[in-house]
Amino acid sequence: MNQYDYIEAGLRVFGLYGADKNGNCECGNPDCKAAYKHPRLSNWQHTPQWSDDQLEVMDEMGQFKTGFGVLVSGLLVIDVDARNGGVASYERLCALLPAI
Repeated sequence: MNQYDYIEAGLRVFGLYGADKNGNCECGNPDCKAAYKHPRLSNWQHTPQWSDDQLEVMDEMGQFKTGFGVLVSGLLVIDVDARNGGVASYERLCALLPAI
């Protein structure tokens, strides 16, 4: 899925910082602890519904090239981190839940 799938579903998206040519986070903080995982917007919690023109410019500027965040409300989001045992943990969680 890409950012447009989420937008079409009525959700709001925001770009995440990527890497500069040296592999450092584009945010400019040399000690960044959340490289490639934090929003470009300081007030991402108030992300608006972007117009098509705004989305096109954001896309052209590479704001979605390394990923994007999705503003959700009333949903449970589970982030499965496969590199750190997340798949097995998710499978255990699913086994504990009753079938819906």
